[in-house]
Amino acid sequence: MKVNSSRFGRLIPLQHFKPRPKETIGLPKEAPVLTCSIEPTVASAFLKNSRSASFGFGFMELDDGQVMTIRLQLDGLQVYWIAPLTDPELWAAIDIWKRAGRAIILFDIQEAKRRHEVVCVIDMPRDIARHDVHRLRPDNAPSERTWQSMVLLAGSGMIQLQATSDIPGMPLRHVSANVLLTKRLETVVPKDDWHSRR
Repeated sequence: MKVNSSRFGRLIPLQHFKPRPKETIGLPKEAPVLTCSIEPTVASAFLKNSRSASFGFGFMELDDGQVMTIRLQLDGLQVYWIAPLTDPELWAAIDIWKRAGRAIILFDIQEAKRRHEVVCVIDMPRDIARHDVHRLRPDNAPSERTWQSMVLLAGSGMIQLQATSDIPGMPLRHVSANVLLTKRLETVVPKDDWHSRR
């Protein structure tokens, strides 16, 4: 199974995309689009002809507290986004996705001479309501240590070692991990790290 170095994802309102991706017709314009970059070789292997998909949420314990994991699997590709557990931007996104019944994911693919995007719209998990208890936890603002812990988790290979397939009978062939760079988390990113998040 191949792994990637840590990358960064974002939540971008659908209305910022012009033209609007055709896959999102019928979804509210304020729906957040969950983004991340992905290697061209991975994109060509998994994104065009995926037949099975799964989307869900989980939690991991760090020295600096718990983080939420958002997990998308397309056939043998699994992509994680790691986010501070009580981040209001994250929970606002989840609420909109819950009302719509679907989440929007955008993969940014940078090839040698061109950049293109692949959009995936996927059903929200049926058991999403059981996670609501986590939003009631004490809302500890992220610190630089939070940032460093999340970047280390995403880039250490730990997630890849623990990852298991969410699709019965479908082995994992590639696992990618990203830090979800919310507006609040941006405020604690050290200046030296700004170049690496692009």
